[in-house]
Amino acid sequence: MKKTFFSVVIGLVMILAFMNISVFAAEISEVTVDYPNVAALVNGVKDDKLDSTKIKATLDGKELKVSSSEIKSSSTEWIILIDTSKSTKTYFEAEKEAVLSVYKSLGENDKLSLYTFDTKIVTVLNGSESKEDAEKKIKAIACTGQDTVFYEATEKLVALSAESKSENVISVIFSDGVDTISSDAAKKSINDSLAGAKYPVYGFYADSLKADTSKKFNELLAKSKGGAKAFSEKNATSLLSEKAAPKRFIISTVASSDFDAKENAELTIDLGDGKIISKSVSIPAWTAVEEASADASTVNTTAAQTAESTAKISSSEEKTSIPVIPVIAVALILVIAIILILSKKKKSDKPEEEKVEKLSEKNSAKSDKKSEKAENKADEKADKVENKADEKAKKAEEKALKEKKKKDEAQFQFYFVDKK
Repeated sequence: MKKTFFSVVIGLVMILAFMNISVFAAEISEVTVDYPNVAALVNGVKDDKLDSTKIKATLDGKELKVSSSEIKSSSTEWIILIDTSKSTKTYFEAEKEAVLSVYKSLGENDKLSLYTFDTKIVTVLNGSESKEDAEKKIKAIACTGQDTVFYEATEKLVALSAESKSENVISVIFSDGVDTISSDAAKKSINDSLAGAKYPVYGFYADSLKADTSKKFNELLAKSKGGAKAFSEKNATSLLSEKAAPKRFIISTVASSDFDAKENAELTIDLGDGKIISKSVSIPAWTAVEEASADASTVNTTAAQTAESTAKISSSEEKTSIPVIPVIAVALILVIAIILILSKKKKSDKPEEEKVEKLSEKNSAKSDKKSEKAENKADEKADKVENKADEKAKKAEEKALKEKKKKDEAQFQFYFVDKK
């Protein structure tokens, strides 16, 4: 099943190549998820500008609001080999004009490496020449060779492409695909070399070339996922320019929905042409907040920040990982620090609380003792008052008894006196 699938994909690529349509296809190469911002680096876009209002994106089936789209600068190296044997003389001047056009269109990060070959391979441009010097050297190329080391030249092209440090490499060979003097080793290894090529090899031949020869040329280069195509004096420049590396865009979006953590969530993007491109990404859990639906100025600011961080991503060698683990680690460290501080504070407050409690108990004991003393004093005073009253009452009673006794005695004596 897998073999059938890959065969179909390869077949479609080949059909596109031979239908005069660019073999480059838009694809999402890198994704950065830093809620609420989600940024994607998209390769293979031929247009110089994308309309962000027409772009649609979803993450895990939930719609994302597209805030901006920006071109990311990248470096491109053209590596072109020109067959200078007499058998390729047809439209030879058109070939040079096409190469000169490419050279004039190079950006500040781009480079053109140019070689010629017939009985041997000769370096024409290595990228260090001045503009004036480079143009002179291109125009001076002559088609005067007798034989062709086509296989050796093609292997040289594959090797140079693999060694390039540029982000985009475009490998091109102008020839009729006929080899006359390459070594037996090159003839035996050419198929394996092309099959293992890091980049596709694209060939161009004059449209007057015999059908069987052009077919063999095309089938050979197809092993590298490239192919060969006929050109004329009129369309040589346009056909070569079509191979220019497509633009790389950063698509910045803003999330406004809740997301569950997921290892294989799907990010989909419609660039406005109805063709969906997608990539499987790992996303952390996130709960949307009201700020996610901020005004346009805030959205543009966050989008610009996201685009700036995502611009550090490279197509294949520089990988940007989602900074989820560092954020969680920092958060955990902060939480632990806060807990330790509170714990330390609680411990330092405990002796103070114990001191206050002891002081309170001491004051309470003093108060109780004082109250008890006052109460005892009051009781003693009351006892004294009561004793004095009892004593006074007792004295009064004794006095009364004495007076009564005196009275009774007086009467008794009087009685006796009367009796006599």
